[in-house]
Amino acid sequence: MNSVASKMPIIEADAHRCMQVFYNLVTNACKFTTKGHVDIVSRVDPLGRWVEVSVEDTGIGIPASGLERIFLPFEQEDSSDTRHFQGVGLGLSIAQEVVKLHGGYIKVESTVGEGASFRVRLPIVMGTDISDCPPAPEAVPSVSEADAADAGTSEARSSYEP
Repeated sequence: MNSVASKMPIIEADAHRCMQVFYNLVTNACKFTTKGHVDIVSRVDPLGRWVEVSVEDTGIGIPASGLERIFLPFEQEDSSDTRHFQGVGLGLSIAQEVVKLHGGYIKVESTVGEGASFRVRLPIVMGTDISDCPPAPEAVPSVSEADAADAGTSEARSSYEP
């Protein structure tokens, strides 16, 4: 399922670096989710100051002891020689730095065995609207304004099931 809200605002950002942030978050979510789903949700805060993109999964989760360490360069939650998942341990540290440089932040919440939720907040450029941009590709249907109004905010959602 893919959808884009018709009234999502514009953020001023380096598109390539932001794509790298979301690529890292989504591929991690998919890598650690063998059953269940991965959801990507974007919303605008009610005061119009931030766009928040959440990558939420029902994967293996992260222990509380590892929540801060996963953002350190070359660190992974499981750094043992017998770990099941490959990686260098740079994806989340790069993502966090890119988001900070854009004036935003990344927060993570997780429960072992239930999954993780990574929330990226980026500031909105005031006075701009997605309607000033070219239309979204046909493969991404638009969320009706009624749906967005029901949610109390502008929102977009995408879901993946392995």
